[in-house]
Amino acid sequence: MSSRNSAHDMTTSGELSEPLHHPTRAGDRGQPVELVVINALNDWTCTECSGTGALMLLEGPGPLCMACADLDHLVFLPRGNTALTRRAKKASRLSAIVIRF
Repeated sequence: MSSRNSAHDMTTSGELSEPLHHPTRAGDRGQPVELVVINALNDWTCTECSGTGALMLLEGPGPLCMACADLDHLVFLPRGNTALTRRAKKASRLSAIVIRF
């Protein structure tokens, strides 16, 4: 369910200079870590603000809404347009993969 083919991408809007080098995990052979945002199928509540929404980030003690995760400035790009996704990721310093779960 979390394959790249069924995932969506989110990127910041506007022109930004260089791509952000995401932190890497030990033993990861230097591969960048992708942010994974979940398009939740079930109801959930943000652990910081008690809000809810369609998208969440699982972080630490529980799910965070996009605002509390400081990702609410990202623009949702639906799947299907790989050229747009590729151009947006190239022009953006921050992106996330969206999965339904």
